[in-house]
Amino acid sequence: MAEDFSRVGTIESVLSGIASGLIAIPKGAFSLGATLMDLGAGTNKAAEVEQFFDDLTTFDERAEATAAGKITELLVNIGIPGGYGFKLGSKLAEKAINAGRTGTLLKANSPKLASAIKNMRGGGGAAKLLAGAVTGGIAEGVFVGDVEAAGSLAFNLQDDENDPGRELLNRVKFGTEGALFTGILGGVGAGIKKVAQRNKKLDINNSKIDKWIDKVAGKMRARGDKTPEFFQMEREQIGLRAGDAAAARNTSREIDISVDKLFPPIRTIFNKQNAANRNKFLAEVNDLLLSGNPI
Repeated sequence: MAEDFSRVGTIESVLSGIASGLIAIPKGAFSLGATLMDLGAGTNKAAEVEQFFDDLTTFDERAEATAAGKITELLVNIGIPGGYGFKLGSKLAEKAINAGRTGTLLKANSPKLASAIKNMRGGGGAAKLLAGAVTGGIAEGVFVGDVEAAGSLAFNLQDDENDPGRELLNRVKFGTEGALFTGILGGVGAGIKKVAQRNKKLDINNSKIDKWIDKVAGKMRARGDKTPEFFQMEREQIGLRAGDAAAARNTSREIDISVDKLFPPIRTIFNKQNAANRNKFLAEVNDLLLSGNPI
């Protein structure tokens, strides 16, 4: 009798999705190897490999019991290899760019060729992003456990277990779409990282991309388009002025209390001479405070 997974809770489903997503990574790699074998030898090993992993645990059934579990499983399955592939591709591109800068990768005897290579080196950030996106897409296409179940937004992935060529084509389509999304996410992540780090050189950088990032970020941060140094100095000045204003208010109140003790308001109302003396005293105090000249 088949086990009923309809009562699986969200937390259990999400945790099962993590485990199932991790298991799906080697499943995708072995399934791809078996598909290549089927394509050359006419066997049906891919279906046997997938069935082996499907029967290995019940994590996949528990993950599929809820939408949260399904999403978690897919994110783990393609996120880990895709993220690692993106990081690896970016590092390889960075090494190639550094080698190009030192002249160890390619030596150009022609002045025109040397000038062209020098201009190409200015796009190091874009090259690393592109390389990371490509390797990330390849990793997603290789390690996705069930490409048809994962689906695609741009391509129609037809499921045919008896056609290894169709299976490989589906993985190529999935990897191509994955490269696009990995590149977009990588670019957005790089931009957010630059904004979050508040790089002091970002707003004076000669890079047009960095200047655009700083301009957009200026609409969302407290300091706007001002430099961090100027913004800090401005806030310190506002704080000092606010402190002076508070001290002035306290001093004014203390003077009022002292004057009221010398010239009680009740006595001043019924005694014109007292009122005149109070006004004269207040005028002298005001002159002392505002004129800057001692009496």
